[in-house]
Amino acid sequence: MQDCLSLAVQLYDEVLVTPHLDAAAGSRISPKWRNMLRFDPIAKDQYGYSYWDTMLLPITEAANAAFAGTTGKRFQFAMQGEMGGTVLNYPASYLSIISNIKSKWQAPSDLQTGITFANGYIPGQLNHIPAPKTGPCQGRDMPLLPFNQWPGVQRLKAVLPDIQQLVQQVGFVGVSNYARAPPDVQSSNIENSTAKLVAEFQAMGIDFQSQLSTGKQFIWNEFGLGGGASACGDVPGSGPQIGNCPWLGITGSYKPETDPFKQYAAARAYLIKFYDTTLQVLESGGVQYPVNGAYIWNVGSWDVQGISTSSAEWNTSVVQGSWPYEHGYAVPEVVAAIRQHNEQVNT
Repeated sequence: MQDCLSLAVQLYDEVLVTPHLDAAAGSRISPKWRNMLRFDPIAKDQYGYSYWDTMLLPITEAANAAFAGTTGKRFQFAMQGEMGGTVLNYPASYLSIISNIKSKWQAPSDLQTGITFANGYIPGQLNHIPAPKTGPCQGRDMPLLPFNQWPGVQRLKAVLPDIQQLVQQVGFVGVSNYARAPPDVQSSNIENSTAKLVAEFQAMGIDFQSQLSTGKQFIWNEFGLGGGASACGDVPGSGPQIGNCPWLGITGSYKPETDPFKQYAAARAYLIKFYDTTLQVLESGGVQYPVNGAYIWNVGSWDVQGISTSSAEWNTSVVQGSWPYEHGYAVPEVVAAIRQHNEQVNT
């Protein structure tokens, strides 16, 4: 872990870590999706370990070593990624973790602690009206239930003051922004994950919009358009319908025949339009909601920059280099647009 972070520190001025923890396959815990796991991060298990002990403390120690001797850098440490169930049900424990992290941080570079959320169901409960079985991908876009009808509402009410304090105290908040969009994608579509986050906080009585307006750092800690048409991760979409479920993509070993952006011109054109619209939102610092930056989920077919070897044709005889770009999902028009945007931001 320290080696990975050290390389990131060499390459970039800002490094974000968002730990993800799902229940193990075969375990009796259900559901297994990380967002729905409601656990106390400092409570010890039967073996004497906590989430802090096994996940966050090792990351803190590795980052301390990686950032040692550096100045002018920033470590953005989200204490969880897409794990709203734990953070909103045990906010006091995360407040204590912030103190633990800060007390152990010795590197001269800047440290920011944060919390990040999935684009819906942020307390780890199904708090939207159930979607019809005939409507795929719709659950988190169905109307939000009144707060008093949320499952687990009594627990949330009991810890609400701590939730408010946590939101105020963290250096940044993020959302996984897999933005659902129609064929004629608009800037408002790109911000719909933020709108859902704001709405869920508002239902709880927390004015998150004002937090954003007063300078709270806000990021899209995950962003992407995978171009998939199946939850199995093996069917490419052929056109603008890929905007309906951007979190669907192609996983597993790269195969040109299942690359939606090489097989289908309409899917490629939509991807380019989707990213062009996104970059316009980022260039303006947000339209309806302020945003300070975005991190692309460079895995599988979401890796349209061609960064990761895991997203390219398998070849153990080459170092990473340009191989993922030349033999994976990279779309040159998108790569050029992102590079131009980043250069303008950094000048």
